[in-house]
Amino acid sequence: EVEPTEPAEEPTTPAEEPTEPAAEGAKYYVIGTFTEWAVDEAYELTKNEEVEYTEYLFEGLRLTTTDEFKVIKVEEGADNVWYPDGTNNNYGQNGEITADGTYTVYFTPDYDGGDDWFYGCIYVGAESEEPTEPAEEPTEEPTEPAEEPTTPAEEPTEPAAEGAKYYVIGTFTEWAVDEAYELTKNEEVEYTEYLFEGLRLTTTDEFKVIKVEEGADNVWYPDGTNNNYGQNGEITADGTYTVYFTPDYDGGDDWFYGCIYVGAESEEPTEPAEEPTEEPTEPVVTPGASTFYLVGTFTEWQTDDAYILTANAEAEGEYMIAGVELKAGDEFKVVETNGSIFGFEPVWYPDGTDNNYEVAADGVYDVYFRPNYDGGDDWYYNVIYVADSSIILCGDADGDGEVTILDVTAIQRWLAGLPTDFNGAAADVDGDGDVTILDATYIQRWLVAFDDGYPIGEYL
Repeated sequence: EVEPTEPAEEPTTPAEEPTEPAAEGAKYYVIGTFTEWAVDEAYELTKNEEVEYTEYLFEGLRLTTTDEFKVIKVEEGADNVWYPDGTNNNYGQNGEITADGTYTVYFTPDYDGGDDWFYGCIYVGAESEEPTEPAEEPTEEPTEPAEEPTTPAEEPTEPAAEGAKYYVIGTFTEWAVDEAYELTKNEEVEYTEYLFEGLRLTTTDEFKVIKVEEGADNVWYPDGTNNNYGQNGEITADGTYTVYFTPDYDGGDDWFYGCIYVGAESEEPTEPAEEPTEEPTEPVVTPGASTFYLVGTFTEWQTDDAYILTANAEAEGEYMIAGVELKAGDEFKVVETNGSIFGFEPVWYPDGTDNNYEVAADGVYDVYFRPNYDGGDDWYYNVIYVADSSIILCGDADGDGEVTILDVTAIQRWLAGLPTDFNGAAADVDGDGDVTILDATYIQRWLVAFDDGYPIGEYL
């Protein structure tokens, strides 16, 4: 019997009459390129109490012209529902987002929004072009523009008083102080440094850092005008960045005006070819000779050329794949495909149902396979043998084979309890036995060429 089953059929045509509001446990989320097509609690829509019909909204969604998104309904014990359903119909896919800006997304699950709603269920309005910087820096109390900065002290100054706070401020905050953009003290360095992680920027953005302290004038970094970061093309690509800041202007020549350093950028991810599903589907058969694939939860039960088993030169009739990064709870089988024989059906090893190999612990493994079921008693169903190869790429938290800013994101999402691909052994870069935000910080610093002495990027 071939497993797993095909995914559920497409949703039926929505009712003409509005349905009742979703059950109490149901939640709606904006999901798209800016969430890497994963559900993120920060993008949950809320009920619009200002209208009598069933409508939800999300205010302050920052979009670029390259973004795409949908709305997804998540309810415990039920399949996720996409709005609109089907593929190749994302909002933004055909130029609906005409300018970078901040938007409000309105959503009606009844598909009864009308002709000016996208597929009758999504309306994006209240757009604002990214505001340009005012001629003079805004301050909470109108003051004269600050004088040009004096030469910074050679010796670092003392940290700011307890009441002082530093914020990233720019086009994306409409040049207003926003608590969501407060920088935090970097405890990993001995000098006075602050940082802000996960700042999403476009190539048209500009910003500075501002010091706010009760009873004192706001201080801008760098002070003066016509010297915003990004004003002269410093942001070369849309992406997610970490901003480092030293109020002493002692960062060095590679720091912007000696006080700001922006690093660890990542390009915006594109949408997967098909909508992700939780239900595994039949593997896609590629024409050619008989091929064995490792197929499982980590491939969404699809064949993937990265998981082809090759003949083991040390043992006749045996195949293997080395260095497969697996997580506790992953399940898999081996599938044989052959597109060159008419009517050939994929063959699963072991065959039958409810007999997937389940991984007990995170790690990197070598998988051995014998299609003739002669592996022996210590082989799973006499056909599969899994050996711990003890190879871990330090810092590769998401298990994609390289260390990038996406590994920082994976750690942050894991710490926040959000779904993500995650390898705890690789994420614990400082080797203290726990994965904390410090591990993410070490990876970020390594990405911008700071060496804290940990073996990030090395195989262990």
